[in-house]
Amino acid sequence: SRLLQALADAAVRPLWAGARPGDSLVPYATLGRALRALQQQCPQALLVAPAEQLAPLLPELAPAAGLASPPQREGLVAALAAVLGHALAELGGIVLDDLHFADAATLQMLPELSARCGQGAWLLSLRPPAEGTLAGQLMADLVASGNWQSLSLAPLDDQALAELVDSLALPQVHGGALAPMLRARSGGNPLFALETLRLAWTEGHAIESGALPSPRNLGQL
Repeated sequence: SRLLQALADAAVRPLWAGARPGDSLVPYATLGRALRALQQQCPQALLVAPAEQLAPLLPELAPAAGLASPPQREGLVAALAAVLGHALAELGGIVLDDLHFADAATLQMLPELSARCGQGAWLLSLRPPAEGTLAGQLMADLVASGNWQSLSLAPLDDQALAELVDSLALPQVHGGALAPMLRARSGGNPLFALETLRLAWTEGHAIESGALPSPRNLGQL
């Protein structure tokens, strides 16, 4: 997520959306959130497809009299491909974060959408998926298509953690001395490391001596 955020802060901002806890309970919840983000960032993109075709994801686009017939999947795929293809042309990329929270309908449709949208950069992030899950199948299908690359991020080592600590410029705190203890506490996960340091700093622990707390929110994660 941090790497994707750096990209989103670039001069040409891509379409950015992410799945959230609870999305798995609502079909197309994640794709619907992406469309709403696109509606705010590039509203003209939604005009390239019939509004009623997008109504299953954006109910406010349905005609006042209701839909004449139940929406068909092929029409929805075609409409989404047109809209997202326009977004790729206008914005240069589509970023979907935290797909481990995504709903099944979104995960099943993403390979087809990305294949039909034409040229453009797609960046997806998720926690390592377990075998036999829809997220795992999504990754396997995308990599097998030959148009995708998979990047697995390793935990930060002592040198990287030292650089992270030093970049915070905390008084009397030296990354080289603290890194081994911080790695033992956080497992090299940058989120865990930063949350540990944040709590230690706000509660007044002697960080320079290695007095690192165990944040409750990290225990829940």
